[in-house]
Amino acid sequence: MKPLISVPELSVLSHPLFCEQKSRIKELENIAASYPYYRYYDTWNRAIQQASFAVILMFYLENEALATLDQVSRELGGMPLHVYPLILSKLVPSDVVEDDKFHLSVEDYLHAIISLINELASPRLVHC
Repeated sequence: MKPLISVPELSVLSHPLFCEQKSRIKELENIAASYPYYRYYDTWNRAIQQASFAVILMFYLENEALATLDQVSRELGGMPLHVYPLILSKLVPSDVVEDDKFHLSVEDYLHAIISLINELASPRLVHC
């Protein structure tokens, strides 16, 4: 079965959409900066996860590799990262002050990877 569109064609077509996505995330970051990050986190976390998934999927299709957290952050317009170090088997924020700033969390990145796995495992993509 021949694909409907090639990866290079998809990449060219999706580029303007990724530019728009970066712009929207920057707008969200500017609005969210006025509020404690986790106060309204549930309002935008799914959108960030979906944007991250789009970046991870395109990266995977173009490179046959998984995009890192840092690469996804840069593709989303340079969103700051917030990584929790593992201390005594508990997740403890490394910098509580930074916790309230808009960022790409490890959790949102991992949800995006799970979405990629689900997409790649989809029966409509499996050709026997």
